[in-house]
Amino acid sequence: MVHILNEKDSTLEAVVKMAQGNPGAINVLMQLLKDESINGALAIYWMDELKIRGWRIWFAFKDCCNQDLYKLYNSLLNQDKDMIQKINEYALMCGE
Repeated sequence: MVHILNEKDSTLEAVVKMAQGNPGAINVLMQLLKDESINGALAIYWMDELKIRGWRIWFAFKDCCNQDLYKLYNSLLNQDKDMIQKINEYALMCGE
């Protein structure tokens, strides 16, 4: 699997790489990192592992998880197949 993050990336570099310029993704990534009740770095690792980057982060948060940060976090940690399938189907519909 192709990863865009590496262990030398700072938090800011990780956010910039993962967001790919999408403001909604930046918002979600920052929420994950600010919430002390969850491990935001682990969530970002799983996003990279599952190739959920850029607009896909916002789509996962908004459309798959109903803007529920904890649902997104748990979906990432459990590698929720339904969420991944919904993201992939939307990407295909958009011509990606």
